[in-house]
Amino acid sequence: MEKAEIPMWQCVLAAIREPELVKEFDRLKGTNLSQGGNPLALMIDESTGRLEHDFNEFVEFVRDVIYERVNQEDECTDIAQDIC
Repeated sequence: MEKAEIPMWQCVLAAIREPELVKEFDRLKGTNLSQGGNPLALMIDESTGRLEHDFNEFVEFVRDVIYERVNQEDECTDIAQDIC
């Protein structure tokens, strides 16, 4: 039986809704997607384009670590199936 491919955007939306995943991504990559910190630092991050850069890095992470594994023909891991 052929598996239906999950859209990439759906996988990213599901992953960004997982606070623990975002928190650990922030910790490992030095990003601030969880929007922690003071309001001034957040405004600076937004105005300099850092938030957009961090989000693009998160999308790449989701593609590499979750999305491509979910859509492989081999059996998926439990976490990838849960997220996507």
